[in-house]
Amino acid sequence: MTSLAGQMLATIRRRALCLDGARVVVAVSGGSDSVALALLLTELAAGGVVHLVGLAHLNHGLRGADSDRDAEFCARLAEDCGVSLDVEHCDVAAIAAGRRRSLEEAAREARYAFLERVRQRRQADVVAVGHTRDDQAETVLLRLVRGAGSRGLTAIHPRRQQVIRPLIDLRRADLMSYLESHGRTWMVDDSNQDRRRRRNRLRHDVLPVLVASEGDSVIDVLARTAEIAGADEALLAALARDARARVVCDVVCDDGPALRLNLAALAEEPLALQRRVVQWALAQVSDRAPRFAHVDSTLRFLGRGRPGVLAVPGGQVELSVGQGVLSTRARKRAGPPSFGSWQYRLGIPGELAVPEAGIRLRALLSPVELAGPAGERVAVLDLPAVGDDLVVRAWQPGDRMRLPSGSGRKKIQDLFVDRKVPRADRHRVPIVTSADGRIVWVAGHAVAGGFGVTDATKSVVILSFEPLGGN
Repeated sequence: MTSLAGQMLATIRRRALCLDGARVVVAVSGGSDSVALALLLTELAAGGVVHLVGLAHLNHGLRGADSDRDAEFCARLAEDCGVSLDVEHCDVAAIAAGRRRSLEEAAREARYAFLERVRQRRQADVVAVGHTRDDQAETVLLRLVRGAGSRGLTAIHPRRQQVIRPLIDLRRADLMSYLESHGRTWMVDDSNQDRRRRRNRLRHDVLPVLVASEGDSVIDVLARTAEIAGADEALLAALARDARARVVCDVVCDDGPALRLNLAALAEEPLALQRRVVQWALAQVSDRAPRFAHVDSTLRFLGRGRPGVLAVPGGQVELSVGQGVLSTRARKRAGPPSFGSWQYRLGIPGELAVPEAGIRLRALLSPVELAGPAGERVAVLDLPAVGDDLVVRAWQPGDRMRLPSGSGRKKIQDLFVDRKVPRADRHRVPIVTSADGRIVWVAGHAVAGGFGVTDATKSVVILSFEPLGGN
C-alpha cells in the first residue's frame, strides 16, 4: 500500500466514512482527482479493506466530442481497476432550461441522482467522490464571498448520506504527483479555466494571491475553518430545534395554513436562534429557501412593533401586536384554499413541519442493528428502497399502495375506511412517497410493501412525527 493510500485510509477511519469491507462505487469524471481516487481505492481493495464494485461516469453532453472522449477514458480506467463502468448520457442544458436552474445546479442534481441509481444497482454501501482539501478551501472562500454563517461554512461534508469523500484531507498536488509517479494520465476539462464562473476565478486568481501572501498553509487554514464551523453548526442546529419547540405556539388554517410564533418567547432567544427560528418558519411557507436578507427584514419588521403584512418569497408574514404573535403563511392565491393540494419535499436526513397535518416529521439514518421498533408514529424503512428524498403530500382520491405482502394493491380510501378515519380528516393525513411517486408510508397507519426491512437490509430510514408546537 502506498503512503497516499494509507493517508486516505486514515481519513476513512477517522471520519467514519465507511466500514471495512464496504461495497464502494467510485464516481469518475476523468480528471486527476477522480482518477487518483479510483486507483487509491483499488489499492485498498487489493488489501481487503474495501470491496470495489464499479466505477460510474455521467456524460453531461455539454462539451461535444470532449465529453465522449472523457467517457472512453473512464471505460479504460475501469478496465485497469478490474471493474466495470456504469455510464449514462443526459442533456444537462435541456434539464437546466426546463427546471429554470443554472447549468451547475442541474448537472449536480443529475449527477447525484445517477450515482444513487448506480449504487442501488450495484448493491453498494457508498459512492466515493473525489473532492479534495483544495476543493474544501475553495468552497469555504466561495461561501465567504457570497455571505454565510456556520451552516454555509461547513462547506463540503466528508459524508452526506451514502456519498463519501475519502480525499477530503488530501491535496490536489499530492494526487497529481501520485499519478505521475505511476505513469498515469488524466483528462483536462477546459471549462475549469472559464473565468466567468466564480469558483474558477477564485481558484485561479484569488487563491494564488492568498498563497503567495500567507503561504501554502492557507489552504489548510480554510479547510480547518469548515471543520470548526461544522461542530458549531451541529450545536446551533440542536439549540434551534429546542427553540422552535418554545416559540411555535400553534398552527391555524382558517385562511390557509400558517404557523404562529409567540413573539415574547422569540424575543427571549439569543439573536442567533431568533434568526434560525424565523428562517425555518419562512421556509415552511416558501417554495424557495429564504436568504439572510429575508430573515433580517422579518426581524426588523418585528422590531418596529406595528401590525402589518410583509411579503417574502412564496409567502407572507403577518404581525399582530395585540395577540403577540407572528404568523407566516403561504401567499394568498385566488380562490379558496384546498387541503388536498399541499406537498413538501423531505431530505434524508431531514425534518419539516407539515402545518396542514399539525405535525413535525423527521427522517433519520441508522444502521439496521441500532434501529428501534416501529410504532404508530414511527416507521422503519429499507434505505436503498426509499432513496435520498421523500415527498410528503395530501391524500388524493385514487391513491393506491402496494400491500406489505407484496401481492396486490389497496386503495388508500379503503385503508381509511378500515381504520375509521373520518372523511373530513383524510386530506390531513400525510402520504409519504418516494421521489418517483410510489407511496411509502401512510403516516400513522401503514407502511407500503417493498419498503420494509428485510434480512438483507443494512441501513434504514427512521421516519417519525410529533405534534407541531406541542399541541
